[in-house]
Amino acid sequence: EDADLEMIFFKGVPEFDYTGILHAPADEDAYVYAVIDGKLVADKFEWDADAECWEYNTRTIEGVVVSDIELDVALYNASVSSDSDSDSSSEEKDNPDTGAVDYVNIAVALGVVSLAAAGAVALKK
Repeated sequence: EDADLEMIFFKGVPEFDYTGILHAPADEDAYVYAVIDGKLVADKFEWDADAECWEYNTRTIEGVVVSDIELDVALYNASVSSDSDSDSSSEEKDNPDTGAVDYVNIAVALGVVSLAAAGAVALKK
């Protein structure tokens, strides 16, 4: 069976100095997965009946995947691990950190979070 997926990924994996609540505006019967280190994690989001959305307390945001059917997370994560193992043999140089903070990524992430919250409030009315 094919899954209908909605995904959002954040460039640069924004990280915050505080724990915030990430809202995922999806139906209660949807399956919502957090993306952590490139892998799907099924047990991070919890349904908030008052806000009528899925919530996740986090300091970093890599991505969110929403599905209409339950996904085989172990199978997907195993394929991601084997792909990254084969890529690690190539010699890549890391770009050194310049110490600059990328405020654009933080602003975009906060904008998406506030947009999701606004959507939840609009649905609640």
